[in-house]
Amino acid sequence: GFCSACGCSHAIRSSPEVREACIQLLKNIENEGCVDFDVFKSERDPNLSTDSLLNTVGKMFGVLLCVDPKNGGEIFLKAFSGNIGGRWHVDGWVDPVVTLNYQSQHYQEQMKRIQRLGVQIRERRQELGEDMLDDSMIAARQEQRQLSRKLTKEMWQSAIVTNFRKEQSSLQTLWDGAAARQEGMKKPLSRMPPSGFGDCCAPKLLNAASRLSLCPVSLAEAWWGKPPPGGGRVPYQFYPSCKEKCSRLLGFSLCGSSYHGSRLT
Repeated sequence: GFCSACGCSHAIRSSPEVREACIQLLKNIENEGCVDFDVFKSERDPNLSTDSLLNTVGKMFGVLLCVDPKNGGEIFLKAFSGNIGGRWHVDGWVDPVVTLNYQSQHYQEQMKRIQRLGVQIRERRQELGEDMLDDSMIAARQEQRQLSRKLTKEMWQSAIVTNFRKEQSSLQTLWDGAAARQEGMKKPLSRMPPSGFGDCCAPKLLNAASRLSLCPVSLAEAWWGKPPPGGGRVPYQFYPSCKEKCSRLLGFSLCGSSYHGSRLT
């Protein structure tokens, strides 16, 4: 991806070592029947079982091979895309990029306000008829949209990406930069980042590696669980980072990453 900080493009490749580690990760998930297999069985969360991944839809899982510059030791980091069972933080897995996450008190309070307005709108629609509107419904819908946009903007601004030069940028700023570069195209990018921007495995892994002062070497991402309704994903199959979202920020995330003998470009 292109890095707006240095004006260059950066990429990270895969390797046999990291692909093997990723396959082993998926086997651990399958054999243990959960994603929180790093904790004692008595402490495991039922919401983190593989039931939803097998019965509803699966998920991308990723592994990043890093080197600790202090001692040259290899370290493997692991991540899942989005959340699992409503959980964004799981022992043994890297944290999300977005710090204002869905479990925070502020987010929960704002979502309750948005949901209450939704209930008011539905109840009023039932009273008036499906195709009818009045001033109270219009006002409630406007307030709901404003609260939703404000909360979304706060989330993008709270999501700080740290690259390997220790430079920081919010997801909103990175998306704005990508949108600005595409001005004049037939389908320019929206000024608001899409849902899930920054929640994929690669951004999570690289952000964690940077904050831990590790040197990234190679990356692998693979699907596990039930394929999505539209297809295009097969369990244990490797896939590159998505162009629609990840390519807009991975250039910045990788900037400054250098390790002798690594596969970085």
